Amino acid sequence: MSNQTQMTGVYRATANAYGFFTPEGGGEDYFVPPRQNGGAWDGDGVRVEVRPDDGGEGRTVARVVEVTARARRTLT
Repeated sequence: MSNQTQMTGVYRATANAYGFFTPEGGGEDYFVPPRQNGGAWDGDGVRVEVRPDDGGEGRTVARVVEVTARARRTLT
């Protein structure tokens, strides 16, 4: 597990079932694959596990392991 790092920041959802994670304090955004959002909604504060992509494409991906703050309290 030495190739995994945990970070906190904001989850940004897309209409295509995947999203992106932006670390606190800025920096590189990370791709969050489909079904790896841990129940996070767009704009939620999250803690993620960042790791190399298993697909061999050489990119780094993130998996939401905890929603730390909800951006919205109501759904419409």
